[in-house]
Order: sequence, then structure tokens, then C-alpha cells
Amino acid sequence: MTIEHVLDRLDPAWIEENIGDYLANAFEVSATIVIGGDGRSVFAAVDGRTVAGFDLGRFGPGLADLLREARTSIDSDEPTPTTGMVRLDGALHFAAASLIMPEDMIPARSTPDPMAVLVLLKAFDQAYMSRLAADHDLAGLGVASAPDAGKGAGVTLEGPGGSVLGWATWRPRLPGRAVVLDALPMIGLCLVFMLGALGVFLYRVRRVAERTARDAAQLAERNAALERTEGYLRALYEGLSVKMFFRSRGLIFFVQGWSPLRIV
Repeated sequence: MTIEHVLDRLDPAWIEENIGDYLANAFEVSATIVIGGDGRSVFAAVDGRTVAGFDLGRFGPGLADLLREARTSIDSDEPTPTTGMVRLDGALHFAAASLIMPEDMIPARSTPDPMAVLVLLKAFDQAYMSRLAADHDLAGLGVASAPDAGKGAGVTLEGPGGSVLGWATWRPRLPGRAVVLDALPMIGLCLVFMLGALGVFLYRVRRVAERTARDAAQLAERNAALERTEGYLRALYEGLSVKMFFRSRGLIFFVQGWSPLRIV
């Protein structure tokens, strides 16, 4: 389809719907450029707006390497995309490039420019780095022209052919502090759970202690009542025993004065 609507003839409506404004809005593609085998731009759209007569001199030296790598698949059945960092108007961009080759069609068709390459760019700007830093927790993410030892971490931003275009640097999180900060919510949740469980346990212990004390008091009161009853019965039994003893010997026992009388 790209061959028909871009290389055979430029179809502005199709281009805007498929590789121009559409890519810019749906995938945040900063620039879409079709470069012919003769080294001139066939079509270009920057920030969703078509640019007539786009000057490829706006690219840094990495563009030539990017195009050369993309065109290595000219003899293959399907294109092999290539990627790298390039500069456009001095700003860093992610770049992906692929040959524009015919799809499997019946009948088969050829392309008027077998060396034409589609290049897609995405700006490696502050807005993108801010989202990247938030998504991956990269504190102080930025681009430097040389490694920054003060940041502590970084990666090389390489262009096609291995050229170094800069360094992305950031401050790594301290492992110990990071682990503690990540674990704090779970530690707090466990602490709340443990305190709740301890409160329930202490409440049950108090209830058991109160019940035990109440039962012990009731038991002591019952024991005291039993002892009183036992003493009363023992005194009654001993009194009856003495009375029967003296009566069996013809005596009557009077408590007052302890004076026995014989019965005639």
C-alpha cells in the first residue's frame, strides 16, 4: 500500500491517515520520512505536519549508517528493520528504518524504487524522559555529553554503526533504603494486624481471668457454706451421742450446772 500511495504517486489523504498525522497522534511518532534510493526525501511529516522538500541535512551523520543498514535486506524476502539513535535538528531521536518492499500480492508487483526507506523518529526529549523516569523510577534522568560520575548510573546512547551520541544518566536508588521504602506498607499492614491480634488475645485473657476469679469466689463461698453445714451437723451429732450415752445409764444430763440425777 505504501508503494502505491507514496512511491507510485503521492496520495496526501492516504498518507495523512496511515503514516503522517495518524502515527503522530496514535504512537507519538515525532517524524515520518520516506527517503528514496537517490538520497532525496520523497515524503516527510514532522510533528504530524507535512513538510515539502524536507532537507535531509537536518540530520546528523548517523542517518547514512541507518539507511545503509536498512538496505542490507534488499535481497531478502522481507525487510529487516534497523534501529539506533540519530540527531534531527541537533536533538536526539530514537530511529527505526525499514525498506519499503512489496507485500505478497497476486499478481506480484514490483516497486519503482527498491531502495526506498521508511524512517520513523521519536524524540528523546524531556517530556519522554520524564515519563520514562516515572515508569522505571529513574531519579534525575537526563542526557549528558560525557559520563557523569556524580549520577552514579548511565547507559551509552549509540547511533547506527556504534557511534556514541551521548549518555543517559540517573541516580540509582540505594538498595537498602529502596527495600525498606518498598516494604514499609507491608510492614505497617503486618504491624496493624499483629496489634489487632494482640488486642483480641489480651481481651480474651482478661475475660478468662475475670471468669476464673468469679468462679473461684463462688467456690470459696460454697466451701464456706459446706464447712458451716458440716460444723452444725458435727455439733448436732455429738450432742445426740452424749445424750444417748447418759440416757443408756439411767442418767439425764443437764447442761446447766452439770448435775446428774438418778432416775427412780
